[in-house]
Amino acid sequence: MTQDQPGGATSQIAATLRSRIITGALVPGAPVRDSAVAAELGVSRNTAREALSLLRHEGLLDHRNHQGFVVRTLTTADVRDIYAARVALEVRAVQDAAFAPDEALEEVHRALETTETAERAERWEDYASSSLHFHSALVRLLGSPLLDQFFDTILGRLRLAFHAAGDTGSFHRPWGPRDRAIWERLADGDRAGAEHLLRGYLHDSELAVLDMVRRQTTHR
Repeated sequence: MTQDQPGGATSQIAATLRSRIITGALVPGAPVRDSAVAAELGVSRNTAREALSLLRHEGLLDHRNHQGFVVRTLTTADVRDIYAARVALEVRAVQDAAFAPDEALEEVHRALETTETAERAERWEDYASSSLHFHSALVRLLGSPLLDQFFDTILGRLRLAFHAAGDTGSFHRPWGPRDRAIWERLADGDRAGAEHLLRGYLHDSELAVLDMVRRQTTHR
């Protein structure tokens, strides 16, 4: 197979593996063998290899000589790039939220409630994943499938950075209440207030992730 249409086998395999990265099931440095992927998901090794190459192009995997594909370990330059994209997309989504359909806004609310449920149960990996879904739902307010797909890749890369957190509860706990504050402004129609809170959130989050990744790199 040399080309894959949206929804084709290569895209579906890539989406499955991308989801595993976003949820933390695949961690930085973990090997991803085309033979194992092919056997598990019932596709040819060529199709599996094409899916892995696609994820490498997206910055989620690396390819190492004599080792094959491995889940990527992020650098501080990667983090800066991720947050530049987040600011551009998430801020625009909040600014244009008045044009979003009600069901898209409800998805944002549901993601927030899922985050808060995970917090009460102290399921911090789920908490991190659902918080990312909250921000993904913000971008979905724009109503662009192309941007949605791009942002999923961004969040996959960000999830890789989260693995540098030693105490996941301490790192992730502060962000949920800030998601709640952003949502409350948005639900009240105060888009300027939501934008202000979101910009502050993204600025502080970027600094925290940069420090975390830098410490991991220094101690490697």
